Amino acid sequence: MIHVEGLSFSYGDEAILQQTNFHVYPGELLTILGPNGAGKSTLLRLLRGRLRPDGGCVKWRDGIAHQLSRAHMATLVAVLPQLSAQPFAFSVREMVSMGCFAANSSIWGISDEQKAVVERTLKQTDIAHLANRAVCDLSGGELQRVLLARALAQQTPVLLLDEVTSQLDLGHTRSIAKLLYCLCRAERKTIIQVSHDMELAAEISQRILLLDSRGETLALGTPSQVLTAANIAAAFGVQVKVEIDNNYNALRVNPAPIR
Repeated sequence: MIHVEGLSFSYGDEAILQQTNFHVYPGELLTILGPNGAGKSTLLRLLRGRLRPDGGCVKWRDGIAHQLSRAHMATLVAVLPQLSAQPFAFSVREMVSMGCFAANSSIWGISDEQKAVVERTLKQTDIAHLANRAVCDLSGGELQRVLLARALAQQTPVLLLDEVTSQLDLGHTRSIAKLLYCLCRAERKTIIQVSHDMELAAEISQRILLLDSRGETLALGTPSQVLTAANIAAAFGVQVKVEIDNNYNALRVNPAPIR
């Protein structure tokens, strides 16, 4: 379990997160929602110990996040950050294989077992046909799936994902969402993701953490508890109608018309 207790963080005089408290259970998928600048990506960096909080702490099973070494943290958590440029001409298979080195580097390369893991993750993320392509030649959506595959190849109990579906088309958004859902259920992976897709978050998340523009927790609970019209209006300043689609038993968020 991951415990976040009284977590606060500022960049200079600008408060980003204020008194954030929550915990995450093994096998849970928690989605962090909030407006731009609410501190969602900063929270992910605090969770993996890359930033030292001004107050409070993040407690992992093995200790306080910012006190653990990067090598040790790499055995606990794999990260998919927001999409960034990949200027080097590694092949897709080479890029995914790098996930195997993150927590268990070896001068002898990766083992046969790790190679099997790489091939499995290539298939899971629907990029096996791209295995020999140069990463720098891929589209944004293809690259996003490569980076997810690299994170999966790291074989950690926890995944931190920053807008994992932001570059994907509808088909791949659905397939990746299903993969994340199954990883939690079948493999008991813990997934903490940042997203702007409320409906998808409602579909696959056990709980949602909603931050407001000041980095304060507006709501924490099940999707139906958090994604109310009042909470969404308070967080985003937009009037919406929240309904249940009875055909799919799914939560729908319908913004008021622009005109």
